[in-house]
Amino acid sequence: MGMSMSWIAVETGDPDAVCGEIGLVRTGDQGGFMDFPTGGATTPSGWYVVLFDDPGTAHDCGEALARISEKGQAVRCAFIESTMFSLVEGWAGGKMAWSVTHDRGEGLYALDVRGDPPGDFAAIRDEHAALQDAEGGASAGVDYIFDVPLELAKKITGYRVEDFEGDDPRQTYEGLEPL
Repeated sequence: MGMSMSWIAVETGDPDAVCGEIGLVRTGDQGGFMDFPTGGATTPSGWYVVLFDDPGTAHDCGEALARISEKGQAVRCAFIESTMFSLVEGWAGGKMAWSVTHDRGEGLYALDVRGDPPGDFAAIRDEHAALQDAEGGASAGVDYIFDVPLELAKKITGYRVEDFEGDDPRQTYEGLEPL
């Protein structure tokens, strides 16, 4: 079945401002990433992440993301493991600047690239294509290309859901609720 979720990361030291733009409030409740429908955390690199347990919720935050990105760089990411869909977008100056999407339904090696993704994109894409080729390409039982958007997001923000750990991985996130 696999995980499905979405998140927004903002390069800021003000979690309350990010939450306010999205229409959320911090609860103070601490837990792991699966403990809340919506959770927030600050990465060691200083990005504030709002994690949603629904892969479409971050997409619904486009207007808020535009406002947030007026003040600094922002990244939106979503993935659905059951269909092998993954997406990362870079936002700046109030608009989406670039995006990278993998949809296995469009083909194993399919990547829809829009705008000009950061320089690390080509190296990440090439590395994962080589891994896919080494596994037998389309006949392999694994989809390495799915990881390209997620690894690009991690390279930019220092965050990937499965890898993120604070001092106590079970106490990394704070619950967030609608205002």
